[in-house]
Amino acid sequence: MNQNLKSPVILAFDYGTKRIGVAVTSDDGKYVKPLDVIKNNFDIIDVEIENLKKNSSEPKDKQIKLLKKQKEKKLHIFLNKVFELVSRYYPDVILIGMPSTVDKVYKKKILKFANEIKKFLNKKKVLLDIQIINEDLTSHDGLKELNMLGFTKKNIDDLIDSYSAMYIIKTYNDKYAYDISKETDK
Repeated sequence: MNQNLKSPVILAFDYGTKRIGVAVTSDDGKYVKPLDVIKNNFDIIDVEIENLKKNSSEPKDKQIKLLKKQKEKKLHIFLNKVFELVSRYYPDVILIGMPSTVDKVYKKKILKFANEIKKFLNKKKVLLDIQIINEDLTSHDGLKELNMLGFTKKNIDDLIDSYSAMYIIKTYNDKYAYDISKETDK
């Protein structure tokens, strides 16, 4: 039997327009733990830009340009947090959840989010497999677990996104799990 096989270390993101949940597996890939939620304050600026375009009759090019610069700055801060996580946990793969029933606009945001992470990490000379996977029921499962653990509504609101990211990893592991005992040395 090959004793050198190990489960991959996985870093997962549960993307949301307000918050992004994060979870990671242990070094041996056997355990999954939720990490802190990261505030998504860069996508909110898109809403501000759209509202400005729709509702303002005055010249708005300068305001839009300023908002776009703010978004770039906030996105860069977020991407540096991702890089810190990658540097700390050394994942083999990054997972980003996407619901199967997502609309085109939200799907585009998730794909852009994944591409921004990939581009930023590539600039830092970090080449990682980034996968989009189905996240159906991950929030439901996370909520069920938090309720079972006795968390209050306030705590649940603060933790649900990272617990959803944890269940994204569990979904991935369930889908790709295999019996290592069937592996043999050649």
